[in-house]
Amino acid sequence: VTGTDLATVLTATVTTDTNFTCLVAFTDKGSIQESLTADVVTIETLDSFITTGETATVACTISDYIDAPVSASWSSDGSSLSNGGDLTIDDTATAPVLEEVNLDADKNYTCQFTFGTGDTAATVDQTVEVDFYLLTATSTLVLASTAPTLSCEISGTAASPSSVVWADDGGDLTSGANGDTITTDTWSDGNQTTELTVDPQSSDKTYTCRFHLSSTVNVTAEADVDVASITTVDAAAPVLCVDTTA
Repeated sequence: VTGTDLATVLTATVTTDTNFTCLVAFTDKGSIQESLTADVVTIETLDSFITTGETATVACTISDYIDAPVSASWSSDGSSLSNGGDLTIDDTATAPVLEEVNLDADKNYTCQFTFGTGDTAATVDQTVEVDFYLLTATSTLVLASTAPTLSCEISGTAASPSSVVWADDGGDLTSGANGDTITTDTWSDGNQTTELTVDPQSSDKTYTCRFHLSSTVNVTAEADVDVASITTVDAAAPVLCVDTTA
């Protein structure tokens, strides 16, 4: 209590919208009460997986609220963000979106939703992540009689890819089928390498390696088999040349 003001705070963990009653009793003067509601909202996020030259796009969508938020904002490392430069921001109150170009490393953003105004204002926030990776594919040049081996390496990923797949224009390949052998290393410290060895090819062919980074995000790279040939020429019989101009 400060002067004629009284403040009380209740902290509780709830999983659904919950009603609380604040009851203030006065000595010999009865009591007053106020009903309050803890509004449990749902925030869905869109993380981003990018590599060199791509634009990071992150988003938040809030739902299950009683009263809609009045505004939304973005920040990173404690600093507020706004439109301009490499940033494009859509601050729609219930579904803000942020785009940033020229990123070359992982980065975290925070979307914040504000409910109410003045003394009754309240905020909720959620972290959204950008995972920057590098994906390189190694092509090969072989003779038609040689079994080619191709490789792909992904580096910098914050979490292990859920699966790695090789494919050609006929679809996904299976190790051990049709002479194909696929070997994939265990993900470690943000890196993973996969290799594909196929039967000798008679012509050039392109293969695709595909890393599943999340349930909705796949990243791919193409590796080429360039088939070379060597043509031999038998030595011809000697030819006698006579200069008749003399």
